[in-house]
Amino acid sequence: MQNQSVSIIIPVYQVEEYIERCITSVICQTYCHSMIECILVDDCGTDNSIMLALRCIDNYKGDMQFKIIYNKHNCGLSVSRNNGIKVATGNYLFFLDSDDYISDNCIEKLMNATCEHPEVEVVKGSHIDKHYNEKISLSYLSSQIIDNKVLMKLFFLERVPCMAWNTLISRSLIEKSNIAFMPYIVHEDILWSFYLFREVNSFMQIPDFTLCYEVNPRSIISLEKKNEDLHIRSYIAILKGLNNHVEERYYEGIIIYMITTIMRLRDRIKQNRDSYALLSEVLAIRNSISKRTLSDCRLILFAFSLIMYQPFINIFKLKLFRHNYRKATCCVYELAAFFSPIHSLFKRHKTTDNNTYKG
Repeated sequence: MQNQSVSIIIPVYQVEEYIERCITSVICQTYCHSMIECILVDDCGTDNSIMLALRCIDNYKGDMQFKIIYNKHNCGLSVSRNNGIKVATGNYLFFLDSDDYISDNCIEKLMNATCEHPEVEVVKGSHIDKHYNEKISLSYLSSQIIDNKVLMKLFFLERVPCMAWNTLISRSLIEKSNIAFMPYIVHEDILWSFYLFREVNSFMQIPDFTLCYEVNPRSIISLEKKNEDLHIRSYIAILKGLNNHVEERYYEGIIIYMITTIMRLRDRIKQNRDSYALLSEVLAIRNSISKRTLSDCRLILFAFSLIMYQPFINIFKLKLFRHNYRKATCCVYELAAFFSPIHSLFKRHKTTDNNTYKG
């Protein structure tokens, strides 16, 4: 059944070589065109991208609705997506980068999953990475409905893609939870996915390849590789965002995720001496993690956090340890989660004692 509408949100910036292919892939969708609205957000590029986009739209003679939003100035990917969300009217949202393109049956495949499983709030397709000539399909997740607990565990252990694109998302979930992209950073999808996934009750990954990921040398993510400060500052912002949401139900995962991110950040800073001024901010977050886990009596996590300090940090330099790091984090996660109920009982008992004392 094709009675649910979809809003495809496409930020447009410096993509004149790709934009026509992108819009053509949207126009070629097999899903009912009257149930699709395509929202283009012009982010004030200096090339002919938006002009070429408008030409494609003018040549289209179908029922698909197109909306054009013009940013007042160059705002970046996050703000452009947020602006697209504000005007979207579809039951579902789908983010598409303007240098990528989707398969003809992309929306139909994703929507079929929601028709067969109405309880599913987020459906992610598999994709082809043209830069590495790889097909990215998480076969162990394909066609399985995953609940919130499993989804968050996979996110923290980096076993589920956190890219916003190639994902069909219930618009009501976005609006109800007031989820938005953090502006003026790169890797914005990480924090946004965290905020999204924590609200999701049911998630599905389908095996079908629905998107081709293109590497645009003029894209923000490509240019940021030349700007280590932007890269590092963005990850610091992400860490601070995560550090403000250490909840009981996600305690183990979020601490492990932050430790892993800090270890990588320290590597990047050491390789780029111009970013040494940012090290103090990273170390401040590191110290807060250790203090938190110790004060909360999460001794397994506290012990694991010591890897961020000398001399233990040297272990991270060993190839054998790096190769098996994911297995190590999985073991720490499971062990810490096993003792979590004991900690909860201890915490409740301590709170009761304190309240009795005050009384």
